[in-house]
Amino acid sequence: MSWGTGFAASLSGGHGELKVLVGPLGAPIVTLGPDELVGDVVVAGGGLRLRQWQTSAPQLRVRVHGTALRLAAIRAVLPGATVQLQLSTSAGTERVFAGRLRETLTPRPGLLELVADSAEVFVQSRYAATAYRDGLWETVIGTATTTATFTPGDATMSITTPALAFSPGPSGTRWLLIRVDTGGTSYYVAADTHAVGYVGGCLTLQWDAVTAPTSIPSGTVVTYGPLVVGSPIDVLLRVLISTGAGTGGAYDVLPDGLAIPAGLVDTADAATFAAQVGALGAVDWFSFGASRKQQEPEGGQLLAWAAHLGVWLCQRQGELTIRAAVDLQDAATWAAGYVGDVTDEVLLQAGVHTTRAPDAIPEHYSIELEMGASATAARYPIIVLDWARAIADPPRSQPIGANDVEVTCSAEIIPLAGIPASKGVWDEHYDDAARRLLPWWGRQVEAVEVVLSGEACGWCTGDLVSVTSAAIPGPVSTGGVAVGRRALWAPSSWDWTARQVAGTLYLLGTP
Repeated sequence: MSWGTGFAASLSGGHGELKVLVGPLGAPIVTLGPDELVGDVVVAGGGLRLRQWQTSAPQLRVRVHGTALRLAAIRAVLPGATVQLQLSTSAGTERVFAGRLRETLTPRPGLLELVADSAEVFVQSRYAATAYRDGLWETVIGTATTTATFTPGDATMSITTPALAFSPGPSGTRWLLIRVDTGGTSYYVAADTHAVGYVGGCLTLQWDAVTAPTSIPSGTVVTYGPLVVGSPIDVLLRVLISTGAGTGGAYDVLPDGLAIPAGLVDTADAATFAAQVGALGAVDWFSFGASRKQQEPEGGQLLAWAAHLGVWLCQRQGELTIRAAVDLQDAATWAAGYVGDVTDEVLLQAGVHTTRAPDAIPEHYSIELEMGASATAARYPIIVLDWARAIADPPRSQPIGANDVEVTCSAEIIPLAGIPASKGVWDEHYDDAARRLLPWWGRQVEAVEVVLSGEACGWCTGDLVSVTSAAIPGPVSTGGVAVGRRALWAPSSWDWTARQVAGTLYLLGTP
């Protein structure tokens, strides 16, 4: 869902009215009108870590005054309730923020402060008072025992499988991921059929394409879990929305998920972005798998997996959506991701400009990222995140020359043999990741802190903008000021009372 026609443009107009709704979508428990709100209504704490592609989630803080009885009714709302901020302008009323109630504070008698985490936070950890579960896919991760010898390459594995649903993939295919440990080494098996006493359609996955996996005897205990196959955006949307009950729409297809209300996720925008930016389209077959109960906060490993691919969640116009690292100089990508211009008409303040983004290492050094090598061209990679290895084997810096920038990922990547070529090949994925991520490793990245007004309040983390301003530096060729410079936008705070947004423009140098 996007804001209605004319609403973004109306943000440059008069004051308008703000109100806060607390409770289920469509049936709020408490509605706080403009006459009850005190001071500025601010959402703050957002950001994007370049080259790690991790976002920080902002919070809404709003103060309310009222009688003791009125404030008691507000305090009675349990943490975890949905919080929406709505703004009314001459063009109508729209939701501009959504999240979960974290806590309520009483600064003094007669005054209450509500603190709400943005929707990105409860992707990582659901702390709602009801229906809390220990971990993502907790109900479909476990152990089983083989009842016959299994040799890698066999089409079936005889196993004491539980009665569980597989994770659906494209075209209705359903997958299960099985981890096999063989005395210090391990490999994975993907299965797409499930019957009494065995799983079928087995495909053997290897950690190391050089070392062949070995057979296991009857009585071997293996671990199993979901294997979600598809493009990164499809995988994220399924995990976000799936409730296990199939009531959340087209993406509610997994036996377990984060159960975020479908009304808070902009699936149309995410799908449009995936289709427009070819690197993230339906032909991209990166997949997420898990065979161990997660140690990170719920959803944390999923977001770490996405970050390794240069993909992240963010909030756009009051709903969750997805963006990704792209090459700003690529014509098709620029046309697809462009949202508007930063000019002196909307630029309220220009702060520090640096020729090296603060969260980026100097450009004459590069993070050495290895995506591995495949023994055969017909294999394509899936990623199964091993958190301990990711910490033990962090990326390393190395001097680089003109041609030795490499793509990296500190997660473990498994070449998967036996998938038809129509489902993608290794080289396509390597080229895809390199095309999107390498510009951010090998080119100079400048950063400018700015405050913008109007329509910029609706831009999200990762939107692409053109920068033309006498207040922002540029090359000699344009008189030393920015003229049509391409940038990636990362907002950090929104003052919805004043309709202003502060953030950072990341200017990626040309090749």
